[in-house]
Amino acid sequence: MKKLLALVLALVLCLTATAAFADKLGFGSVTGFGHSSKDATEDAAGVWQVETTYCAVLVDDNGVIIEIKFDVAQNNFKFDNEGKRIVEEVERPTKLEKGDAYGMKAASAIGLDWYEQAAGLQQWLIGKTVEEFEAAVANGDETLLAVCSITATDFVEAAKKAVANALAE
Repeated sequence: MKKLLALVLALVLCLTATAAFADKLGFGSVTGFGHSSKDATEDAAGVWQVETTYCAVLVDDNGVIIEIKFDVAQNNFKFDNEGKRIVEEVERPTKLEKGDAYGMKAASAIGLDWYEQAAGLQQWLIGKTVEEFEAAVANGDETLLAVCSITATDFVEAAKKAVANALAE
């Protein structure tokens, strides 16, 4: 009886492990120029802002999102009016790492900082496909906008790449 019980438990463990491995992990990113880029003048340095949106996603075989995480690296580089880079040795945390220091809460239509809206978006996406996400953004879905009022275009593109990478394996 003990051997049969041990065999059944071992079989259950194997099936559970196999089910866990059926989920697929993917990563995607999108890089673009930020909104704060500006030309240099005689009196002020120019700023070149680059933003990279990162997405890690765990999906099932049908592309349904099980878990998803976003972050954005927003880096500013300064240059003089001759086009030479002004080197600054500064730490460049991501938006997620900045937390409340990002300072978006006061300007937010829903009173949430960037990391809080990203968390709401991530939770909202669980159980959906990237196609449903894209349609919700395009159609101004009210339940999505209630948790995330930040522009989601780069999130959609990074998620599409991450899901495609996950399903390609």
